[in-house]
Amino acid sequence: MNLQRHLSRTAQTNLTYYNRTIASGKPLQDLGASPAINLLELVDKCDVIFTMLANDRVLTETVQSIADSFISITSKIFVDCSTVHPDTTESVSRTISGLGAVFLSAPVFGGPAIAATGQLVFAIGGPGPAAAGCGEEPKIASLLKIGENIITLNLMEAVGEAQVFAEHTGLGTTAIEELITESFGGVAGGYSKRLTSGIHPTPR
Repeated sequence: MNLQRHLSRTAQTNLTYYNRTIASGKPLQDLGASPAINLLELVDKCDVIFTMLANDRVLTETVQSIADSFISITSKIFVDCSTVHPDTTESVSRTISGLGAVFLSAPVFGGPAIAATGQLVFAIGGPGPAAAGCGEEPKIASLLKIGENIITLNLMEAVGEAQVFAEHTGLGTTAIEELITESFGGVAGGYSKRLTSGIHPTPR
């Protein structure tokens, strides 16, 4: 969303996007982005293709469908932002590279609230100038994302234990939530709010 806002604000070429669920792309279209009829149309029209897919199987099948098409992807850049196993990253990188394109692994750190403020962090791995200043091996970015997930899971568990402690001792969840947010920042505070409000992300 922020990328399309930037493109519109600076009068640059709008994004072309594809989503299997048409309604999911409506907010982008409202900002000026153009929907593609299908994935292959998008790949054919664009020089830089970003993907963010649900899991390893979907990513592998998507890349294979591109490989099986008659579309030339020579010199195109594929940037995958999915959270997948490093072996999957390595496999799809070989497929894309074998067709003359460049593959970058760029898993994302941060949830929707952070994305809305334009503060997402990307771990980028890939070849040569396409990933200037970053590692050459795409799978290293996937490993870094797994490391971040380990930290996240432990942080969520710690926040949950603190909230259980506060509830059982009579300290109260509000006080401990304020402490968590002040001491450990908005990410930990956000996990606490999910627990105390009962509002959780919709399963994909």
